[in-house]
Amino acid sequence: MICVECNAPVDSLYVKYANDYIKLTDCPSCSKVADKYVEFDNVILFIDTLLLKPQAYRHLVYNLMGNAPNDLKQSSQRSLKGWFLKNKKVNRIRLLMILFKIYLTWAYEEKNYNFEESINPFLIMNSILKKNAVTQYLYFSLKCISDDVITHTFIPFFMFNVVGWNPNGYVSKDSHNKRYYKMALSLTILISGATNLFPILMLIWPYNNITITNIISSVADLSLIEALRIVTDCSIPSAISVFLLNTLIKFIVTRMLLIVILTKGNESLAYSIANHEYANFVQRIMGLRQILERSLKPFI
Repeated sequence: MICVECNAPVDSLYVKYANDYIKLTDCPSCSKVADKYVEFDNVILFIDTLLLKPQAYRHLVYNLMGNAPNDLKQSSQRSLKGWFLKNKKVNRIRLLMILFKIYLTWAYEEKNYNFEESINPFLIMNSILKKNAVTQYLYFSLKCISDDVITHTFIPFFMFNVVGWNPNGYVSKDSHNKRYYKMALSLTILISGATNLFPILMLIWPYNNITITNIISSVADLSLIEALRIVTDCSIPSAISVFLLNTLIKFIVTRMLLIVILTKGNESLAYSIANHEYANFVQRIMGLRQILERSLKPFI
């Protein structure tokens, strides 16, 4: 547990007296209430989280949803089933987010499907979208699950080994202690990723333009960067660097994985698809550059 104001560790967040009377604990470092969100309603907590208030994020990650290192040490001696039962709320949220992400990715790719490029059989999405619905779902499931695993693996790795994150009470040689802070980063990713679910509203209010989806995706990316900065107290350039490195790895690994499965290990076909994907990527970047140049031309 920590103080949500100054990040200093605290022994307890409140003291419980008779008749269920609760007195919030003051932080010994900053003399402020250690965690005011203990008494706040969940609706207020949800709104403050969307507004990226640091105190709300710290409350969720460290004081509400996170397990203390000692709890992790005890849970590691139990069965895997016990761990899932203890963290069932977090696991359910993560599973639901993956399922929604699969649907949104599938819908986005179908709307973004360029029929002029569909004659090119050496593009990954062209190959996938020409298959039956069940096969398409399996491919998009693989893509989203891979993205999720990569994000929850490499962001903690980069934060510890590249940025050099060293939180209060962190002991690198203590595996349970390190696991606790890795879980804190995973929870940060999970909470900030909730913004990605807003396009689900398109089921109620359908939009024919994918621009809104792109905007929401960009907002979710910015939320992740800011959430990493809040929870780890790192600089904005460091958070951006970690995000960009993770995005690059996801882009490369997921496409390589899809290419291997689509080509069934055929090296020559895989090489052709990789070349066409690269050429298509460069073409899109050049197109985006031209759009930006035309947009900025009146201001230059």
